[in-house]
Amino acid sequence: MGFRSSFRRLRVERGYTQKQMAELLGTDLRTVQRWEAGDRTPYMVQLVLEKVKSLPKAKEPRAGRRGPRPRRKKSKKKRC
Repeated sequence: MGFRSSFRRLRVERGYTQKQMAELLGTDLRTVQRWEAGDRTPYMVQLVLEKVKSLPKAKEPRAGRRGPRPRRKKSKKKRC
């Protein structure tokens, strides 16, 4: 398993958003996005992975994840 998939898996397992992870690691949001996209790899891969592994699970649910949308009820309109 490469850095890209390991990093994303660990981040999601711990319940952090990319923005939260960037703040915890002291880096930019765009850097975390590039790591997960596979565009870039940090200089010290093992150090980053060990730091992420040592993070506790997030206390609050991740922003932007509300679950499936409720279905809208179809209105009974009469056609003229």
